[in-house]
Amino acid sequence: MQKVKSGIELARKKAKISEADLAGRMKIDDSVLKGWEVGAGSMQITTLLKLAEILNASTDMLLFSEEREPLSLGQLKEEDRKIVINFYKKLLNE
Repeated sequence: MQKVKSGIELARKKAKISEADLAGRMKIDDSVLKGWEVGAGSMQITTLLKLAEILNASTDMLLFSEEREPLSLGQLKEEDRKIVINFYKKLLNE
């Protein structure tokens, strides 16, 4: 039976970055990264975003080992579009 690779591991290999190099860039111990790659432990959202930036990967890829279609506001009904825009504006003001 083949082991399912984590999204972090897949993204790291796609970016051609070694575990040691990524751990160094993240300023974490190699063992922490290895833990994340096997699904152990947890991380702060800011850490996830930094990891996504370094690996040039989406958070969906890192968390779920898949890329999802991005949300397009044009696909939403006008009422739903307004809800999303208002939510975004509230986030900017906080």
